[in-house]
Amino acid sequence: MKPPASHPSPLPPFDACSRECPFTLQPVCGSDGKTYSNECELEVAACRDPDVRMLAMCACLMDPKCNRQCTAEFDPVCGSNGITYPNHCTFDIATCNNPTITKVRHGRCDNQRECATTTCQQPYDPVCGSDGKTYENDCALEAKICVKPELYKVANCQCAPECPKAECTREYKPVCGSDGVTYVNDCLFDNARCRDLSLRVLRSGECDSDNCDLKQCTTDYQPVCGSDGGTYRNQCHFDVAACKDAMLVKAGDGECSSVLQ
Repeated sequence: MKPPASHPSPLPPFDACSRECPFTLQPVCGSDGKTYSNECELEVAACRDPDVRMLAMCACLMDPKCNRQCTAEFDPVCGSNGITYPNHCTFDIATCNNPTITKVRHGRCDNQRECATTTCQQPYDPVCGSDGKTYENDCALEAKICVKPELYKVANCQCAPECPKAECTREYKPVCGSDGVTYVNDCLFDNARCRDLSLRVLRSGECDSDNCDLKQCTTDYQPVCGSDGGTYRNQCHFDVAACKDAMLVKAGDGECSSVLQ
C-alpha cells in the first residue's frame, strides 16, 4: 500500500509587529501603566495596541492595575487627605496609587482643604502627571491635585512630548530608519519621528546589520559607560556599538572609571 503523501507544516502566522529590540535599558512609561525596557519595546506594544503611547521618559510609578477611565458622574467621596473626589472611580485610583488614603465618608469633606495659591519654592525637579503634563516639582503637582483630585503622579521625570499620534494600521510595508530600526510602515515611522526630529528614512524595506554605522552622531562629550568597560563619547555612539553587539548594555552615565568603581 502506498504511504500517504506528506504535506509540509503550515508556516506560523506572520506577526507584523514582531521585531528585535536592543537590550539597552532606558526605561520608558507607557499609558497602560507598564514600564518598558526601552522605546523599541514600547513601540512593539503600541503596534499591537494603538491605544498605548509613551507617557514619560523613565519608569512608571503607577501600578498598571490603577489605570482606568472614569466617567464625569458627580457622586463625591471624602478622602482622609481632606480632598473631595468626584466619584468612587477617581477615589479608587487615588487609593490604588497611594494606599495611605482612606475613605472618610460618602459625600463632600466638611473641612474642605484649601488649595494653595502661592508659588512653590522647591527647586526644579520635574514630575509627570496623569494628564500628560510636566510639573516643576512635587509641590506644583500636589497643588494641581488639590484642584483636580483625579490627577496623580505617573513618573519622577518629564512627560514625553505630546505628539499628534496617527492611527496606524498593521499593514507591513517596512521602512528603515536612520536609527537602524525597521518600522512596520510609514505611519509608525512618522509617530517615532514626532518624538525624534533627527530621524529620517534611509530606504524602503527592512534594515540590516550594516545600518549600524549609518546613525549620525554628534561629537558632544556626555560619556556613557558600557558593560564591556568601554567609555563611549555619548549615548548615540553607545547605541551604534550596541547595534553591533546585542550583548552590550549600558552600565551607567559617566566615564567607566567612576561608574564601575
